[in-house]
Amino acid sequence: MAYLVVWGFFRILQNMIQGLKVTTSFEGREQILEKIRTGKIVYFENSFEEVALKYIPGEHGKLGKYFAKYYDCDEYETVYWSKVVCEGELEGRIIKKSKYDNYHLLESYLKDR
Repeated sequence: MAYLVVWGFFRILQNMIQGLKVTTSFEGREQILEKIRTGKIVYFENSFEEVALKYIPGEHGKLGKYFAKYYDCDEYETVYWSKVVCEGELEGRIIKKSKYDNYHLLESYLKDR
């Protein structure tokens, strides 16, 4: 448990150093869920699992689709109840489309472990 707290603190510091806006998970989560409710495409990230996620709304009120991309991996379709989707929504970290599109080109810092 202590590892997760230290890791989360490290990620926040890293984002602050890079000059990125750090939102609380509640604010970000609400933004993600609002975009899903209103039928908009939303890109978000589960930084703990190092996966980028995309939600594409369904047509005429039908359930939309989720897609995921890990570092160094291609996109695949996933389900809304998967662990990475739930954690990504809870983390509330919205990313830009360009970051999602290039996510498979990024290198994981966990790769050498």
